[in-house]
Formats: sequence, C-alpha cells, structure tokens
Amino acid sequence: MQMGIIFESEVSNDGIVKVRQHVQQYLPKDGKGGNITIVEQGLVGDQLTTDHAVNAVKSMANGYTPEEHLEGLHFGIADWHAGMNFLGVSRF
Repeated sequence: MQMGIIFESEVSNDGIVKVRQHVQQYLPKDGKGGNITIVEQGLVGDQLTTDHAVNAVKSMANGYTPEEHLEGLHFGIADWHAGMNFLGVSRF
C-alpha cells in the first residue's frame, strides 16, 4: 500500500479518523506479543486540523488496542500563515 493521496476530509470527525487510521499503519512498533507499544511520532498542521485530530483521538478512546485508540501521534500547530500574519502586524 502506498501513502499517496488520502481522499478524506479533515474537517469532519469521521474523515479525520480515517486519515489517522491510514497514517497509523506507518508508525513504528516496539515489542512482541501482547507487549507491543507504538513509538510516538509528531504530526503538525494548522490549528483547525490539529483540533479535529485531537477530537478524533478522544472519540476513539474506547478501543481495545493501541491501534484502535489511535495512539502514537502527538500533534503540534505549525501554521505558517498565522506566523507571517503575526510578524506583519508586529512590525515597528
């Protein structure tokens, strides 16, 4: 399976869950048998996408396995445009 383009909307909870589930399969795992842990990876996006991704994790909290919990990704906001807007209005 290739990463390619994921045709899901990050605006809806269902869409972001499908995106997260797709990305989840590429995360490295450590351990054997029932002691498998997912190695944490960072993922950045704009604030709205990050908010939706965090909500998707909370909506999947009742899963039985780390994969069903959507564990392994932590999110950060990296909104380049907001940073440029801030610099534009903060000029002396």
